[in-house]
Amino acid sequence: MRLIDVDRIVNLPEEAEGLRGSALSLNRFDRPAPDLKVHIEDMNQVFRQYPLAKYDNRSFANLAETIYQAMGNDELIKFVHRLVFNVGVGNNDMHLKNWSLIYPDRRTPRLSPAYDFVCTKVYLKHNQTGLALGSARYFPQVTTEQFEHMAKRAGVSVGIVREAAADMVGRMRQVWPTIRGDMPFPALTTTIDEQFNKVPLFNPKASSVVATEVAEEPPQEIA
Repeated sequence: MRLIDVDRIVNLPEEAEGLRGSALSLNRFDRPAPDLKVHIEDMNQVFRQYPLAKYDNRSFANLAETIYQAMGNDELIKFVHRLVFNVGVGNNDMHLKNWSLIYPDRRTPRLSPAYDFVCTKVYLKHNQTGLALGSARYFPQVTTEQFEHMAKRAGVSVGIVREAAADMVGRMRQVWPTIRGDMPFPALTTTIDEQFNKVPLFNPKASSVVATEVAEEPPQEIA
């Protein structure tokens, strides 16, 4: 991991061409050695969609169902942990291309290492969740019940999903006070504080303000 000058990067996407300064360079987890390639496919590819459809036609229930059917409860629990984390840090960008499967032995899928788990809310200034979580489309609508609803839609154990979600909420609430002072700028701290205070999954007392926090458009879950 290192910082490099943006001008040294070739083949940047069109929307990034005007960027200046430094970029964070990371080693690819699907290229562990110079001559070794490990197959990986994102969930948009799994669902046979073109890249531009990464926000379309699927919900987190579809991801939970696919992960459970292909990999079982251990990877389902990992998925729930990651989903809770992304809600907690305010990541609006949880589209299908930011969840991937990796095949270390070329046959057996596993969830890939996590990537692009970022507090985008501090930049995007909205509460949308990316994909539907249960019937929730906005962070202030995300409750334990929405995770249970997601589990029912996915045909997976409601108890396992509920327990995994509660476990991650507890771990995040325990760790956040110990690291919030290390955040690189105040707006990031404020944004994550807001998630902990206003998202009912993290603060059940926040449930009464849901109606005033979301956009006027009613959420619709994708089957």
